[in-house]
Amino acid sequence: MSPQITSSPKDNHLLARLPPDEYERLLPHLQAVNLALGTRIYEHGQKQTHAYFPTTCILAFLRADSEGQSTKIGMAGRDGMAGLTQVLNDQPTLNLTLVQSPGLAWRLAIEVLQREFFRGGSLMYELLRYTQLYLTQVSQVSMCNRLHLLQQQLCRWMLFTLDRQDTAEIASTQEMMASLLGVRRQGVSKAIAQLQAEGIIARRRGKISILERDQLEQKACECHQVVKMEHSRLFPNLEADALPTPSHFSNALARNYLNQRTNSLEKAISGSGLAWWDFNLLTDTNQEKNCEAWTGMLGYAPGEFFPTGSEWEAMIHPDDLVLWTEARRSHLSGETTVYKCDYRIRHRDGHWIWISARGRVIDRDHAGNALRMVGTNKNITARKESEAALQKLVRTDFLTGAVTRREFFEQSEREFSRAQRHLTPLAVLSMDLDRFKNINDNYGHAAGDEVLKRFTKTVNHFLRVTDVFARLGGEEFCLLLPHTDMAGAKVLAERIMAAVRDTPVLVGTDNIHYTISSGLSTKTPTTLSFDELLKQSDQALYQAKSAGRNRVLVYGRATESLNTNDTSSSRL
Repeated sequence: MSPQITSSPKDNHLLARLPPDEYERLLPHLQAVNLALGTRIYEHGQKQTHAYFPTTCILAFLRADSEGQSTKIGMAGRDGMAGLTQVLNDQPTLNLTLVQSPGLAWRLAIEVLQREFFRGGSLMYELLRYTQLYLTQVSQVSMCNRLHLLQQQLCRWMLFTLDRQDTAEIASTQEMMASLLGVRRQGVSKAIAQLQAEGIIARRRGKISILERDQLEQKACECHQVVKMEHSRLFPNLEADALPTPSHFSNALARNYLNQRTNSLEKAISGSGLAWWDFNLLTDTNQEKNCEAWTGMLGYAPGEFFPTGSEWEAMIHPDDLVLWTEARRSHLSGETTVYKCDYRIRHRDGHWIWISARGRVIDRDHAGNALRMVGTNKNITARKESEAALQKLVRTDFLTGAVTRREFFEQSEREFSRAQRHLTPLAVLSMDLDRFKNINDNYGHAAGDEVLKRFTKTVNHFLRVTDVFARLGGEEFCLLLPHTDMAGAKVLAERIMAAVRDTPVLVGTDNIHYTISSGLSTKTPTTLSFDELLKQSDQALYQAKSAGRNRVLVYGRATESLNTNDTSSSRL
């Protein structure tokens, strides 16, 4: 038997503040769901289909790094919602959302929420204000996680939780709290034990009772009060039924009220980094002339530039034009319910910025032809650059700039499959710096790092765009050479070896001479996998080192080598 529903949608503060007509439009689509502790309602990389408006449960928003470690960046209870980003950005979420405290929430399909949002009524106003509150919370929590002590973070988390429920008892395990704070469980246990010893809290299995909230606030950092003050500013303590409506005023007062709402909405949109547009498709012009962000993000002063649709299209990056045209066409024809497209457009200074555009047709003629379309633009250049920087961090070695081991194997598997399919040559060159430990011992690790960086620079001088050079670990490197046969690979290996030998590294006043050993293998008709090819080059490298270093050996041709006398030891 399903549990009895004891909560109303209006127990959520955002839904409670909606006027009756908007609330009644949403009510048939709201579905009550009971959420258990630890339930994941959104996974990282998952596209959201529903928004959640909590009433008695509390949701936690977490961000995970590339190694799977996560930390909490915010929470929402009856004061807020989850799924807002999907309204304006129909992309898979970057965050993990799970149930921190069990209870009830009201679920609403994203498509229904988008439709009501783009009506431009109170729902849009409330959700944009909540966006500003959410951003304040995320930035404050991020700073708190970096700067404040664990006990301060724990007290702040408890206070955030208390603000979103009616009881002084928090349902959570120490393991859950450690996961939410991104710390070790032992640290949480120690902090809780200290608070209990001081009589501020009492704990039992899976429960924490707050005995002295005043003392808990004194133990916490200022982050809780900063977010609480922002909440009070954005959401004054008014009952939903007491919210003013134009019918309560004379015509003059009603106009004043509507102007205030319009100004507040514009400020909320501006604070969210959004530029509002209202496009007349018959005249090919934007009718929203007062939104400075419309062209301000392109570097133009207010009132300086009002491009037509055709002029705007001419400014779009050529590589993104097809994507933009198709997104616009499919929405104008009615194939999609929402227009959405991320693309690059030329800034006044000549560089490219990224725009995230969202909108909807709100007026059509009797034949179904689109007449008017409204929506928003947002400059997402910083986000795109951050994503690119993160990808570079994941794919390149932080010291040398060479490709990482993981990225090397991924690219090598693809190149091997391509070479098998098209019957093209493929070579692998395994390289190792000779007696590198002596460099670290005699000159220091900083000098050793400089040698690794200079070696990478030397190799890069000989590479083509299609070649893949990686640092596999320590002083071990590997070079993948697509479309390269044995003869070509041997010539390249000899040039690299000679360049390394003839180019000492100047560190301070010391000229550090060093050499490399290399093993070479090439794909044959009997080679079954890239792993086999790499093992062959490693075996050849091992033979080269055993034979005296400072040479290249070809797999299967142990007597055929390219080498000079090994003089590296006398120079270290």
